Amino acid sequence: MSTKGKFNVITGLWRRRKSNGNEEYYYGKPKISEPLVIEPGDEVYVFRTSARNAKSGDPQMYLKVKKAADADQKEA
Repeated sequence: MSTKGKFNVITGLWRRRKSNGNEEYYYGKPKISEPLVIEPGDEVYVFRTSARNAKSGDPQMYLKVKKAADADQKEA
């Protein structure tokens, strides 16, 4: 996971539509080498991309996690 400020980026999300055309969802696949663990107290966020010149292949959303404050103190 990459870190930006208080948040760790889990994955980018791309908009998809089911074949019947009625249901829309977002899809992403993390490219990480270690297991992803969301601890009690962690917060999970979904943000729209803030890129001003986003291309068609770029993600529309990002899934991020904000670790609980006590987890940060354990690492220090």
